[in-house]
Amino acid sequence: MLRETDPAGVSPRRSGFTRRDPQATPAPDLANQDLTAPAPNRLWATDLTRIR
Repeated sequence: MLRETDPAGVSPRRSGFTRRDPQATPAPDLANQDLTAPAPNRLWATDLTRIR
């Protein structure tokens, strides 16, 4: 039955890519985080920001 209906995955992302404006001024680092690790595999960071 799956071959008959030919299901396809749906991506939540829109088509196209976001391109940075080369003339734009970068936003300031308000967190002032020091992301230097003392050794390999000692510091992990992530960003879970989702903007609709």
